[in-house]
Amino acid sequence: MLFMLRISVQMMALALLMPHLWVGALGLGVGTYLARRRARMFPEPQRPRVWTRSAASLLCMLVVPLAMLAGGLYFSPENPSGRGAHEQLALRGLHALAVLELGVCLLVVWRQRGRPRVVLAAALAMWWTAGAYATAGMAITNTWL
Repeated sequence: MLFMLRISVQMMALALLMPHLWVGALGLGVGTYLARRRARMFPEPQRPRVWTRSAASLLCMLVVPLAMLAGGLYFSPENPSGRGAHEQLALRGLHALAVLELGVCLLVVWRQRGRPRVVLAAALAMWWTAGAYATAGMAITNTWL
């Protein structure tokens, strides 16, 4: 698993070339705009901030890339020259996890009213997710760069 984690961090540089990341960034930008507009229209009542809720929502954004890496490791074929029997199902699951990550990031940004630190954390989580997506995809199809 540490191998997959290391490769996913290294793949973040190449993930900048993936159109999936830019579509997600566009969605995050639209969601941030709407969240900030909502925050201006409906001011938040003054109450003490609960840091555990913020920490839990930020941790939620990190679960999806780890699940992608674990799934890629699980579905990687045992035969070095072959492909796995459940390759198409695993790739569909990988796509579903990517969409889930976008939804989680948008939900966190919406709940935190588009605060800049949260938006930056969501963008970084989506960037790492793109690296994990590429790494898990390479592991599932057994086509390593």
